Amino acid sequence: MRVILVPMGSSGDVLPFVALGAELRRRGHDVRIIASPYFQDVIAAEHLTLVPFGTREEYLAAARDPRIWDPRQGFRVIADEFVAPQIEPMYAHVEGQIDGGNTVVVGSALALGARLAHDRLGVPFATVHLQPSMFRSLIDPPNVGMRMPRSRLGRRALYWLIDLAAIDRYLRGPINRARRHLGLAPIRHVDPWWHSPQRIIGLFPEWFAPPAADWLPQTRLTGFPLADGRAARPLPDELRSWIDGGEAPVVFTFGSAMTHAHALFAASAAACQRLGCRGVLLTPFREQIPANLQADVRHFDYAPFGELFPRTRAVVHHGGIGTTSQALAAGCPQLIVPFTHDQPDNADRVRRLSAGAVLRPVDAAGDGIAHALGNLLSDAAIAQGARECARRAAEDADAIPRACALVEALGAEHAA
Repeated sequence: MRVILVPMGSSGDVLPFVALGAELRRRGHDVRIIASPYFQDVIAAEHLTLVPFGTREEYLAAARDPRIWDPRQGFRVIADEFVAPQIEPMYAHVEGQIDGGNTVVVGSALALGARLAHDRLGVPFATVHLQPSMFRSLIDPPNVGMRMPRSRLGRRALYWLIDLAAIDRYLRGPINRARRHLGLAPIRHVDPWWHSPQRIIGLFPEWFAPPAADWLPQTRLTGFPLADGRAARPLPDELRSWIDGGEAPVVFTFGSAMTHAHALFAASAAACQRLGCRGVLLTPFREQIPANLQADVRHFDYAPFGELFPRTRAVVHHGGIGTTSQALAAGCPQLIVPFTHDQPDNADRVRRLSAGAVLRPVDAAGDGIAHALGNLLSDAAIAQGARECARRAAEDADAIPRACALVEALGAEHAA
């Protein structure tokens, strides 16, 4: 069977698809990943076929756009400048990789061209959601970055407003233009159309986000994928030796595609000095790192979280689902500074699990990180909650094989 994987986003979004592809390849399937060449190394390390989509320079240009991290502008910028222009080119890429009736397409919610391929070509399609914030619910709604009404009527009205002001406003027109070019009828609303009508795979466990009764019935949860790209970039020997040479450090990371965290990294280094702890600052964009770091704070471009986090005291991060899940699996207390997108919802869920604390970005400047981190490191209840999450995560170690089985079943159903 040929499996076409279509992730969209940063490393935290792409690496789970690479892990999924690696397991599918081991099971004997022909796997193609339609992705930015920026991820060529991690894809090649798993002996997978990359179908280049866009350029490395385009990915870096998107990462350097500060508006993506703005709660008021982020979705509009992503939709207008990165998702909408890619719908028809992505459809063409998917169409060009289909191997007759022996093909399954697996994509993220924003892989709209892949979703179109299902409607136009009849190819079986599965949507993969890495974060529970993608699931609307009137019963147990996710944190959408604004106050959620208590009544179902009020929640329904809020979702209507979100569609009117953002999702339908910026994506329905481009989707329907593409559908018209393909001879397809228009859609009325982007949600729930952007979910596969056949199979939705949630790559997170039920204990992190219990399914609500009004989630789409084709949804299946598998657990956290815990993909960190270590096949391409293992834990650096220099970092391993430094960690082993002293007390466990605190790790600070604000997203693999974040290029505007200068103040946060400066506050992080200052927090280490104030609290007398060692620190690791992680970012591939070195211009964000303060000059002349003290000896007990080190900067590294990258480290696989699955190897790094079990060696650390705590993690301070932005709340991306990849970082969040790796910290939960490692039993590592978390201080989350959420900006936008799925980050506030992930942060809420960690707080409810007593595995971490949340700090608003506006409160992170100055001594904010130092004060919050000091409280986190001394909180016995959070330390216990983090250990309990690690125990539960260990029970979900087969998340990727379970997801692969769902993909294979979809292909078998289609063949039958």
